[in-house]
Amino acid sequence: MCFRPDGEGADQTDFSHIAEEAKELNVKAHYLPIIPGQITDEQVAEFGRILQHSLAPSFAYCHSGARATRLWALNQAQAGRPVDEILRAAKMAGHDLTALAPRLIG
Repeated sequence: MCFRPDGEGADQTDFSHIAEEAKELNVKAHYLPIIPGQITDEQVAEFGRILQHSLAPSFAYCHSGARATRLWALNQAQAGRPVDEILRAAKMAGHDLTALAPRLIG
């Protein structure tokens, strides 16, 4: 899953090229562009749908991992995972989501 909008960075490969390469490798690629700091509830729901219909493990990325981690955290909160567990897992992955806690609580 790619969360980087095309053209976000000068050194970035467009998603269409990534999708072509993935298809050749028999890997399903998903494009869910997210502007940093602007994750919508609809994007969280779409992320959940993609995960639900994907084989594990799944790989999701953005520029730094922050959007991917936040999206995962919001999805986990919707699924009922305790917020303290979500924050702890994100911290172990190198992301402090304390500021996101009010939205995780909901």
